[in-house]
Amino acid sequence: MKIHQLLVFLSIVLSIHFLVNLYIYFRGLHAFPENNAYRTWYTILFIFFFLSYIIARFLERMYPSFLSELFTWIGSIWLGAMAYLFLLFLLADIILVINKLLPFIPRIGFSGTAQFRMYVAYVVPAITACLLIIGYINAKSPRLHEMDIIIPKHSSNLKSIKMIVVTDVHLGTLIGRRNAERMVNMINNQQPDIVVFGGDLIDEDVQSVIRNNIGEKLLRIRAKYGVFGVSGNHEYIGGISKSLPYLESHGIKMLHDTAIAIANSFYLIGRDDRDKFRFTGLPRKALAEIIGLTDKSMPLILFDHQPIKLNDAISNNIDFQISGHTHHGQMFPFNLITNAIYDISRGYKKIGNTQFYVSNGYGTWGPPIRIGNRPEVLVFRLRFE
Repeated sequence: MKIHQLLVFLSIVLSIHFLVNLYIYFRGLHAFPENNAYRTWYTILFIFFFLSYIIARFLERMYPSFLSELFTWIGSIWLGAMAYLFLLFLLADIILVINKLLPFIPRIGFSGTAQFRMYVAYVVPAITACLLIIGYINAKSPRLHEMDIIIPKHSSNLKSIKMIVVTDVHLGTLIGRRNAERMVNMINNQQPDIVVFGGDLIDEDVQSVIRNNIGEKLLRIRAKYGVFGVSGNHEYIGGISKSLPYLESHGIKMLHDTAIAIANSFYLIGRDDRDKFRFTGLPRKALAEIIGLTDKSMPLILFDHQPIKLNDAISNNIDFQISGHTHHGQMFPFNLITNAIYDISRGYKKIGNTQFYVSNGYGTWGPPIRIGNRPEVLVFRLRFE
């Protein structure tokens, strides 16, 4: 990414971050009467939370340590709190606007607008805290999602295969050794024939993964035909030159715009992430070029991290495409946005002769919170008929 593009992007993000926090700060201030001594402590605590994620990102680059990890946890949880504090306070303000046109607040037990704002300043943080606790527990409770996929093509040696797919793990500070161990146990307990990681296995900076030796857990994965992976946008954000060698040195064969035959029965096709050009200036190969020398009579199974331009898979007669990236919004109501952006935000869909599956993912990005969807490990029983 070019420097000026990065500066513009950071300026927009930091401006939004500042304005949202400013709005939340003034709405929360209604909880304290004028000249109340707790207003000062509220302000100090709020500034700490506001700066925590920014400090975390700075420390990660300059002084990675326990302190940087602590600020990452605090800042990431605050991002989740920000989202729901903003939405709930905004809802309360909309109610107040409606009340000006059709007065109803005094009728439901409040003496007026000021008292309503004070109650809101207490109730909204309480609701937000409950949502964060529920969302955190949910994010740490992955499920196995099993599905039979019939591919109407003949396979020379195999009539079926059990494929485990995991996308969007985001290994790093928040998704650490314990989460990785749980994932590996879930995979091995299924006794898979093949395992594929569908991108964003590492969450940006690989240094946290190296420092905590998380890759050690990946070496325990067992699969008859091997463990494979494709790049996601976060591998490029964190530096593809560091993340891919690390993954390959820990038992994962990365597919770079290539197709390989598995047991002379089907092709496993892995595309570099579409953000490759944005971060490296190098284009990824066209799908037609990747599958140019394959035997089209054999099943073609494609892994493309971002579920964009699905017609590309359809026009190239791909039998089954698996993607991730969306997290299905991760926190309600952001799934409404991913539903609007992507043809498939999560789950299974067949378009023409091509079958698609978009995973919720295993980990989290930003807040370690999931509301409205479950993290998942996919178990596909592929049948070739």
